[in-house]
Amino acid sequence: RAGTTKGKDTCFDTLYTNAKAAGLNVGAYYYSYALTVDEAKKDAENMLTWIQGKLFEYPVYFDYEDKSQQALSADLSKNICLAFMDRLAGAGYLTGMYTGAYFSEQLPMSTICAKYEFWVAHYYDYTYQSKNDIYCKTSGMYQYTDRNYVNGAGPFDGNVCYKDYPTIVKKYGFNGYVSEVLE
Repeated sequence: RAGTTKGKDTCFDTLYTNAKAAGLNVGAYYYSYALTVDEAKKDAENMLTWIQGKLFEYPVYFDYEDKSQQALSADLSKNICLAFMDRLAGAGYLTGMYTGAYFSEQLPMSTICAKYEFWVAHYYDYTYQSKNDIYCKTSGMYQYTDRNYVNGAGPFDGNVCYKDYPTIVKKYGFNGYVSEVLE
């Protein structure tokens, strides 16, 4: 997480540097409390400042799931999400939306996902197999648990990725990379 509407995460730069040094592919997300399109535009400018000069192999996501946003109309929510993602896409980032399954059912996801990537969270039974047939068709990534352990450490979120984002990002020159596609 790069940060939120409330500010940049104090550990973002260190975690980014350490992940890159370890040879990991990296992405980022921005947790938004935006209740208006103008607030989402400010969020996008914050994010662009925080990620400037960094390379990401995964999309840069707009995390839209705060309880304060649940009372907003589907149309306003769509416009908030698109305002953030349009700005990042215009700056050359492969971007998308992250939200929970419940929230995604309240939003016009077909409109949002027609332009941008989708990463959904749904802790149905804390395994990815039970919902895999659904989410492999509707999202680029699926977060299936918040109870994942690695070598006894955790709990961590567990995700499955359905797209080869590192290849897509590098091939088409997103997120600071130079396109490998010949004109």
